[in-house]
Amino acid sequence: MKKNVTLFTHVDFAQLSKQHLLKLTDYAQHILVAMLILMMLAWGLSSAQRPINAQQQQHLHALMTQGLYPDSKEAALYLFEQARSTQTAVNQFQYFKLLRVHHKGQQRIHFQQAVEAEQMHN
Repeated sequence: MKKNVTLFTHVDFAQLSKQHLLKLTDYAQHILVAMLILMMLAWGLSSAQRPINAQQQQHLHALMTQGLYPDSKEAALYLFEQARSTQTAVNQFQYFKLLRVHHKGQQRIHFQQAVEAEQMHN
């Protein structure tokens, strides 16, 4: 028993408290970062489920009726019919997925036009 007591007499308590304080601040920082990440994830998920606004609704109808790019027209029609059949509004996540399809169609057609123009010059 005395051996344990004598071991503690050689410990520098000032150094121990600094190490303990550093561990506590590191722990608090980890908790704070984890809470911020969870809050951002929760905000992202909740905002993705919000219905689209009027301007986005008009853009969806324009993509559906114009048919400039076949993939985006099909995707817009599918999204509109799915929303109508389930009687739910199109949410932000679905809208941004449609925009991704639309932009890929735009890029593909512009790339094809650039290749055709280059072939005509050669």
